[in-house]
Amino acid sequence: MRAPLAAACVLLATMPAFALWTYGAEPLAVEAVALRSHTWLLRGQGGYQTVLARGDRSGLLVDLLQPKERHHLLRAAEARLDGVPLRHLVLTSHRKGTTGSLGEWPASAQSVAHRATAAALRRADRPRPDLEFPGSLTIHLGGLDAGLWHKGTEHTRGAAMLYLAEDQVLAVGELVTPGRHPEVEPGDGGNLRQWIQVLKQLVRDFQSNETLLVVPAQG
Repeated sequence: MRAPLAAACVLLATMPAFALWTYGAEPLAVEAVALRSHTWLLRGQGGYQTVLARGDRSGLLVDLLQPKERHHLLRAAEARLDGVPLRHLVLTSHRKGTTGSLGEWPASAQSVAHRATAAALRRADRPRPDLEFPGSLTIHLGGLDAGLWHKGTEHTRGAAMLYLAEDQVLAVGELVTPGRHPEVEPGDGGNLRQWIQVLKQLVRDFQSNETLLVVPAQG
């Protein structure tokens, strides 16, 4: 992987958290970092992290943290949304590190995932997303559009990513795994060769973009 995409991955993987949000005297287990004008990084204690985006009409969260952090994640998100309702939850894969406590998530937030991710959750008898998409989907937040993409098989068959063009933020799930080897799930159709092809395609698509921030699901 070449700069600037590679540099952005390194930046997000090593970036310290600048704010520890508290509620009264109770320390929260979720740290919030402002990325751009409409987006924040919310980082849990277990190494997983999510992207929060706020439009004029609704907010969007990419992936969930560990189930025990659900309450703190909601609080941190609400503090950043400043009254804008959280209406969308994007799942980048079926892994428990990204789906978290999906079954306990507020019904007011519609969950969405690639149809292969929904199928994997169905086979595992786990809560499934409200909406499935086949290849791409645009979510309108009001003054901010979120592009949901499935570029091909990666570590899982249904891996997805989300692009916020206005803020130049790309949430890639576990496409990038800083500090450790990729974990391919061949039983779910994961394929290392195809994963590499997806990475190469992203480099080609964004090689001239010097402002892009790439956010993995783990940091």
